[in-house]
Amino acid sequence: MNEGEIKSRTDGIRKAKGKYITIIDGDDALIHKNIFKNCLFISQKGNLDVVEFNFIDYEKGKFGNISNNYDKKNFTDVIIHQPELRNIFINRTNFRIDNRVIWGKFIKNDLFQKTLIYIGKEFTDDYINDAEDTLMAIGIYHLANSYYIMKEPGYFHSIEEKKDRFPLLNKTVCKINNKVKKFGWFKYYKFLVDKSSKNDLEKKI
Repeated sequence: MNEGEIKSRTDGIRKAKGKYITIIDGDDALIHKNIFKNCLFISQKGNLDVVEFNFIDYEKGKFGNISNNYDKKNFTDVIIHQPELRNIFINRTNFRIDNRVIWGKFIKNDLFQKTLIYIGKEFTDDYINDAEDTLMAIGIYHLANSYYIMKEPGYFHSIEEKKDRFPLLNKTVCKINNKVKKFGWFKYYKFLVDKSSKNDLEKKI
């Protein structure tokens, strides 16, 4: 039974027993089987919370160039620590977040568990109907202590033409006590970014 993408993903994360977790979208694939071996070596050597690998887009059987999620910024082969990690990926001024996805990442299990707690009980299919990656990514970038981006590509990312779903984000509703209430996706997104800023301020006091 399909209970929703968020529930399926979060249930899988909560039940995971291994030390590391990788998210692979249903229409994507790993480039080669040794990518996890390489990530494990890097993670253990540097005691890293997250190791990210580059990806290659494909559409209708055609493959593109090696890509990353950083808008031409070069962060590869460098360990990023806090608070630089939050400052790089979470822009508190215009609520923009670089690298909005959680696929293509080799993430410690305990960091994922903390992230589910951090983003809150509203992170369900009743509240969010799309772009849940972005909301989870905010928690990852806020809570991770160390982050590494490797040059090696390890992920095939499908960019097949899809229906534009983003207009739905402001029309999302949630169910509380059997009553339907409006719950804007961007409102929740802003809430998480504000929460990240507030927590940083509290740590300085």
